Amino acid sequence: MWPLLFVAVTAKLFAIGDLHGDAHNALRCLQLCNLTDAEWRWTGGEATLVQMGDVVDRGPDSIQLLHLLMRLRAQAAAAGGQVVQLLGNHEVMAFKGRVVYTHKKELGHCGGGRNRTALFAPDGPFAYLRQLDSVAVLDHTAFVHAGLTLSLLRSSLPQLNAQVRLHIQHSRWRHPLLTDNGVHWSRELISGALKGGKCGLVRAVLDRLNQQSNTTVLRIVVGHTIQPAITLLCNDTLIAIDVAISSYMTMGSDNIGAVVFENGRVRVLGIVNRTAAVAAPKRKVAFQTPPELRPTSVMQLLLPLPLGVIFVIFALNLKRRVRLRA
Repeated sequence: MWPLLFVAVTAKLFAIGDLHGDAHNALRCLQLCNLTDAEWRWTGGEATLVQMGDVVDRGPDSIQLLHLLMRLRAQAAAAGGQVVQLLGNHEVMAFKGRVVYTHKKELGHCGGGRNRTALFAPDGPFAYLRQLDSVAVLDHTAFVHAGLTLSLLRSSLPQLNAQVRLHIQHSRWRHPLLTDNGVHWSRELISGALKGGKCGLVRAVLDRLNQQSNTTVLRIVVGHTIQPAITLLCNDTLIAIDVAISSYMTMGSDNIGAVVFENGRVRVLGIVNRTAAVAAPKRKVAFQTPPELRPTSVMQLLLPLPLGVIFVIFALNLKRRVRLRA
């Protein structure tokens, strides 16, 4: 038996990636899909929206975004549509009380890390996040925040989702399902596809999914691993849609995007990348001073410094010259 979310979607099905606390760019994504108006009111009718997890952290709007998504979910349901939120690794970190990636403004609004963590507790206003699925299958497409592996699929998807919920309920944060090799963190599936187009694991995972079900799963959609554009890999059987929507990410930009599934076809809204797929850089991009602010002479460099510092610099430079002449 598949999750309740396994349905043949008759209207359009949209998917958007990690939002990471940026309400402005999140709204731009939703309007790109014609799913909301400028006031965050659902305009998508019977359409389905899948949000891939990692709504929280990085930017200052995490709490606002969660409230807005809750409202959209109710409005969509009333119109015959649905909003499906998946669980991401940053939501799991919020359950654990990790605030290292939480924006300072958000911590300030919450009154500190302890109060922010309380919002995600079993009795907090965002306790519903603990019940979200980690994997969902809609319209012959599997959606997962980070990735799937054959070891994760030793259990059926309903069992996998139930096990994740159980370990969260009992705060078993070191269980393999909630660590680096779990569905919220693992990059094994996409790494091979990005490195020379190695698609063996993608095919094997799809085969396992199809063996477990009485329907056909044609493709897998993942977030988590940042791409320069929505990237279709392995003959479009693996689609990476985390394009760093949040401007608060190191790679963040205005590069918003979404994927649309309709009548068995896949369509990309925004920039599509079929060939130049690259993994996210592991180091931060260095800040570069704008040309108009760059000093054009030694004196411009020294003017902002105290006279004492300037004297020491000249003294050291003079001493160095004397040594070189000697």
